[in-house]
Amino acid sequence: MIIGNGLLAGSLKDFDREDCVFLASGVSDSKCSDIVEFQREEKLVKEEVLKHPGKKIIFFSTFSINDPVMNHNMYVESKLSLEEFISQNCEQFLIVRISNLVGKGGNPKTVFNFFISNIVNGNSFSLWASSVRNLIMVEDFARILNFILEHEWDDWKNSIVNIVNAKSYSAGEIVASIESFTGKKADYELVDIVSNPRYEDEHAAYLFRKLNIETDEYLQRILQSYYQEYQSAGLTFKTVSTK
Repeated sequence: MIIGNGLLAGSLKDFDREDCVFLASGVSDSKCSDIVEFQREEKLVKEEVLKHPGKKIIFFSTFSINDPVMNHNMYVESKLSLEEFISQNCEQFLIVRISNLVGKGGNPKTVFNFFISNIVNGNSFSLWASSVRNLIMVEDFARILNFILEHEWDDWKNSIVNIVNAKSYSAGEIVASIESFTGKKADYELVDIVSNPRYEDEHAAYLFRKLNIETDEYLQRILQSYYQEYQSAGLTFKTVSTK
């Protein structure tokens, strides 16, 4: 059973399972400061957990917990609180910490959408000079989660797993790849901010090898999958505010 209808929920449709409740509906903007949104997510999570006591509860948290710049904001604190609730109230659960999902549509403020929309639309933006981001395509994410549920449940039951790319990228690398692929020069101001989850995950590398997911040219594959499709369909990326 999948709870939600956004990018994350959509990626799970081919892997839906009757014995699992996928809690894929919640606050998607890591910069959100609207307490009402967090209360809505908390209410939903608690209601669904109580309604399905015999099922495996799959709760989606955030990899940003490992980022010293992010780990004290409202978004991360809310996720940590819900992680605690899940661990204390579910007989069977898996807490999945996700990095930056990339897919068709989704939140326009995600890292990839933020950069590409502003570059393509010629907008100026601030670029954190020392930031590192982990991007993973939704189809890769869904395949990895399904593999864990099918083959590694006994190893990860009632614990936390990171489903992230085996390779992370500096913000500069991401911007340079978009510039090269689109032929458009980015207009940005460098800001001296360090933002890096600083977390090495050997399990992520193992899963990428196991499922034959190549990290070579991964940024180019993202652009080929999503930018070219938008371009060929005559669509445009929404302008994303830099504020």
